[in-house]
Amino acid sequence: MAKDTKRTEIGQRLYELRTNHPTLKTQESVAEAMGIKRDNLARYETNVEPRISAIKKLCELFNVSSDYLIFGKESYVSALNEKLSNKYMIGQDINYNNSNNNLKTYVLNEDEQEIIDHIRSLSDEEQGAIMTLIRKGK
Repeated sequence: MAKDTKRTEIGQRLYELRTNHPTLKTQESVAEAMGIKRDNLARYETNVEPRISAIKKLCELFNVSSDYLIFGKESYVSALNEKLSNKYMIGQDINYNNSNNNLKTYVLNEDEQEIIDHIRSLSDEEQGAIMTLIRKGK
């Protein structure tokens, strides 16, 4: 007979992340990946709020923000960081309507992506030389 467990909000989100994860479906697998005992993870999923260090590990493990795990929603900053952390926004717009940001929208084609990849692989000195050439061309 299944035990009816009252979960904290963080515990409920953690339970959902775990049970919907493609490979870390069991408490044992998550606990092992975090380097903790399964009993500790079980407590996080039910009635004990994890420490900051555990929250950080859980967020990294499940690729979510601490805003999501703690509050159940992404903050503006977290959502923006997630968009910007994508390699490139090929065919996607970055569109945040916030009067305090100066973010421009760029949609990169494959050639532009290749150029950026190449430039990022260069040394700082080589990148500086390219920027000098680009500025002269304006």
